[in-house]
Parts: sequence; C-alpha cells; structure tokens
Amino acid sequence: MSEVTSQNINSTFVVLDDANNAIPIANSDRFYEKLEQQFGDFQGKRLISHYTFWHTAKVCTSSSVLFITPGEGTQSRSLS
Repeated sequence: MSEVTSQNINSTFVVLDDANNAIPIANSDRFYEKLEQQFGDFQGKRLISHYTFWHTAKVCTSSSVLFITPGEGTQSRSLS
C-alpha cells in the first residue's frame, strides 16, 4: 500500500483528470498560468479549490466555500 501524504486545501488545490486521478497543484499568484501550461484547455478536468470570502449567499458570518469546477469552457481573469 502506498503512503498517503496530507495536503492542505488552502495551499494545494486538486485537479481531477479524465480518469479521476487527483493531481495536487500548489496555489500561488501564478496558479492559473500554471494550470494552463500543465493542462492546456483543461477539457475533461475538474478543479477542487477553496476560497474564504463573502459570497452572495446570505449568511451571518464570513463563510468558507469549496468549489469543484468543471474545467472545460471555464475562463479565468485577473482581479485587477
């Protein structure tokens, strides 16, 4: 049996490939550029990521959201 290495979803996101293999990718300021370089158009892939922020859901305190995003057709853009 292979050894399991613990990862933190805040610093390491996960790409699920066509065969549902989990590929950890370190989160950084160039994260989306690295995704494009490594996976191209991301077709057939899914991204598991975590962000903490105020969302449009009506909650009484700040919330944490886990996104699982289908990759095909997904677009990202700079926040600036």
